Amino acid sequence: MTNGVTYYFAVKGYNGNSNEESTYSLEVNATPVNSPPPTPTNLVASRNSAGFVQLVWQDNGSSNAAATGFKLFRSQTSGRGFTEINNVTTESFTIFRRAPIG
Repeated sequence: MTNGVTYYFAVKGYNGNSNEESTYSLEVNATPVNSPPPTPTNLVASRNSAGFVQLVWQDNGSSNAAATGFKLFRSQTSGRGFTEINNVTTESFTIFRRAPIG
């Protein structure tokens, strides 16, 4: 089914022995709406004792569409130029570098 399209449904009773079927039931309709999960909240970036960047956030499970995973993005420019760097199923991630961030 397509997200946002209304579909109509009805049902009939069927007797396989006599090959007879009832008339249609009352018609009902439903529109599937598959919303994306809510935006994670409380993202914090900090440097840990080894000098690596630690990211921690919270799944904003305020709806039935809670996230099953998270995509992490990085940019050197605020608000644009983001590139996906990893996918995780946890609410934290450590970015390891060869040299500590100073």
